[in-house]
Amino acid sequence: MKTINKLLLAVILVITYSCDDIIEEDITDNNITVQYPLNEQEIESNVVNFQWEELKGADDYRIQIYATGQNVMVDTLVNKANFTYNLNPGKYQWRVRGENFAYQTPYSFPTSFTLIETSDLTNQQVLLLYPDSGTYTKNLSPTFSWTNVSAATNYSYQLIDITNGNSLIHEENSLTGTSFSLPTGIITQDGQYTWKVKALNTENETETPFASRNFYVDTTAPNVPLNTTPVDNKQTPVNEEVDFSWTVATDSGPVTSSISYSIQIAQDQNFATIINSATTTNPTYQYTFTIAGNYYWRVKATDKAGNVSTYSTAYKITIQ
Repeated sequence: MKTINKLLLAVILVITYSCDDIIEEDITDNNITVQYPLNEQEIESNVVNFQWEELKGADDYRIQIYATGQNVMVDTLVNKANFTYNLNPGKYQWRVRGENFAYQTPYSFPTSFTLIETSDLTNQQVLLLYPDSGTYTKNLSPTFSWTNVSAATNYSYQLIDITNGNSLIHEENSLTGTSFSLPTGIITQDGQYTWKVKALNTENETETPFASRNFYVDTTAPNVPLNTTPVDNKQTPVNEEVDFSWTVATDSGPVTSSISYSIQIAQDQNFATIINSATTTNPTYQYTFTIAGNYYWRVKATDKAGNVSTYSTAYKITIQ
């Protein structure tokens, strides 16, 4: 019966992928219209926000950026009609095309633009690197980093506690580097935070706007999952697929995130000889034992911040 089910699943997958080819819109004769930067445009900034018109039928866009007469510097796929990138002063070209599962448009005609070096920071930006927006971390003293702004003489950093009334809990001025390690004792509890950085030029008294990103601090481990099937001391024939399952773990505390599971199968109760281990986002796992004997299995839960529960109580399974 399980063999028949596997064959049916394979047939369904083939049909599904075939249907994707059929229902995907053919965009091969469409063209992408670029909006910014336009041909021969001069930009007084260190950052370019490339923009183009959205194309019906395109799921993603492939953008390429290259210095004039040189190899491609950037070749990346994005799922929206804009892309921000930090560049040094100089002359560049860029192009973009639309893509879906089955088709792609031609690239737009290469568009030339020039970045002009300026010490005026008014129209420039700080690009934040880490932590990225939406990052979960259990580190109470993370190191924040950002890209260099060539005309900056120093940077200002701020940390906002979103969970507790958007309060400013730390500020650091006159930073000359592009990273800052938060001292211990500033973040004392789980919650959502915003970090902000701006660049300043003290010689001409100009500055960039603050760039900001949200992140989450989570130091609470998820609950321990409980083994459900196979039950403890279950006897199962050799070479038959075994369905392992356990209870869904919940991420407790003020910050919650998605859970993944790590299962271990061993030949001994102390798990010194592990014959199989796997990570899954589902509370189920399948494994086929090819050698008869006694085995033991257990599972633990991990949240997005890297907090790990203890292992569940090990269950014994006998393969005959």
